[in-house]
Amino acid sequence: MRKPSQLVARYSTGRQPSAYVIEYVKKPDIANIVSRLRKQAGAELTERQEGSITGHNMRWAYVGRHLHGSEELLRVVHININLKQ
Repeated sequence: MRKPSQLVARYSTGRQPSAYVIEYVKKPDIANIVSRLRKQAGAELTERQEGSITGHNMRWAYVGRHLHGSEELLRVVHININLKQ
């Protein structure tokens, strides 16, 4: 999985206010996995994240805000997709 920093720094110009990270989960119990990821991201504030993680109305998704190299704040939506059948 690519780090959000690559999305924020390399693939985004900072012009658009939002970006999306698609995360594929092959393990069972995606809800628990996403809950742990969300808590970890909220606690560590990695990748120039500012503020807390917020929920999203889409199942298994959450939102972080990351500071771009242009010093603009980007809303990054982390969308988790369940590949476990």
